[in-house]
Amino acid sequence: MEQALEVFYTKSMPKYAKSTRNIYPGIEKLPPDAQGAILSLVYNRGESLANTDRRKEMRNLVGLIANGNLKKIANEIRAMKRLWTSAQRGLWIRRDAEADLVENATYFMQTDELIFV
Repeated sequence: MEQALEVFYTKSMPKYAKSTRNIYPGIEKLPPDAQGAILSLVYNRGESLANTDRRKEMRNLVGLIANGNLKKIANEIRAMKRLWTSAQRGLWIRRDAEADLVENATYFMQTDELIFV
């Protein structure tokens, strides 16, 4: 388990953090919780911004993140739930949790809450 966590934090997270920064310029200006929620989104859904209906909300996030509009970012994340049926309720719960994290994000964090990758 310890080795898996080491790989996750030293290999996987830096890779996805870099991808997230590349596709969402301005993310570094958002509060840490919002950054983490969007990183989670990219980790779970991938980095594609393809011009398809399934990637619509991922594309919409580009401008919202650049403008720092936390409420609208959260709304787009919640809108993604349209992609899954009620049988995939776990994905609905995950998107709601990410949206809540963005919507309630602040810049006030305890030092022990931060993870630097």
